[in-house]
Amino acid sequence: MRRSHRMRVRRRRALALVPIAPLVVVGSACLAANVVPVTYAGTTTVAVTVPTALTPGDDAKVDVAQEDKHDYFHFINVSAVLTTQGLPLVGQQVTFSAAGGTICVAMTDHSGRADCPSDTKVDADSFTETPTTFTASFVGHDGLATSTASAALRSVG
Repeated sequence: MRRSHRMRVRRRRALALVPIAPLVVVGSACLAANVVPVTYAGTTTVAVTVPTALTPGDDAKVDVAQEDKHDYFHFINVSAVLTTQGLPLVGQQVTFSAAGGTICVAMTDHSGRADCPSDTKVDADSFTETPTTFTASFVGHDGLATSTASAALRSVG
């Protein structure tokens, strides 16, 4: 008698690869004598700060003047452009200062440019010395980084 040989065919099951979110260890749990890491596979919020850049104007001037026997500084063409990644930042506050005093606070326009009014006059007592440079400052907020830049003030008086 002849025995028939049966061949066993093994079927292979295909494995499907399913992307799984990275697990984040958020603590540990004690199970009997073992300590097991506790993970969370949800979403995580990470704060990102976008860099900004201020470019000061290069034609700023200061004039020492007197009115009613009182000294003041007259600032002309004080400006800066605020950008992020080469694009203008619109509606942002830029503070201009010099020699320990504030010249003005201005908002950026559609091109990211902030200008002090051309008739800006500031009491000389507000400054520690005659200003020779000015600084433009953006304090940063809502994910925008702080930025400062300085430039020379040319004396015209």
